[in-house]
Parts: sequence; C-alpha cells; structure tokens
Amino acid sequence: VAEVRAEADGTVIDFKTGGRHGDLESAYAAQVRLYALAAQRLRGVTPKEGLLWYIERNEVQSVDLAPESLAAAERAAAESVLRLR
Repeated sequence: VAEVRAEADGTVIDFKTGGRHGDLESAYAAQVRLYALAAQRLRGVTPKEGLLWYIERNEVQSVDLAPESLAAAERAAAESVLRLR
C-alpha cells in the first residue's frame, strides 16, 4: 500500500507488511522512487521524503529521493519495459 501525501514537503510512504527483507530492499526503494516520479507528474507535487514503513514492526526506513536517484529508477524501469517487448 502506498500513500502520497500532497503536503508542501511531499512525503511518499510505502507501507509494507511483514519484516524487512534484505534481498528486496533495493526493489522496495525503487518502488518509492517511482511513486515519487508519479506524484511529480500527476499531482504536481515534488516529494522531498520517501519512506518504507514496515507496519507490523513499526520500523521506518528513509529512501533517497535525490534527482539522480529518481532518474536512475526511471531509467531502470524503462529498461525493464523494453526487455518485455
């Protein structure tokens, strides 16, 4: 479940159930970055903060939303789509 708060600072929170999975953390972070890009384009909100919130353990992990991180996530997603063709 993801939530984009359209506050002035724009926070993207991706709520996760279960515990943290080291092998999936980079994929989860990429998801948050793609949600941030969607918020920019669809809602005109430029998120400043990205969070993964593991609700069962009440743990929060910050996700880097620097422009270069967002651009890298977008490139990776585009490459994945091209491989599907």
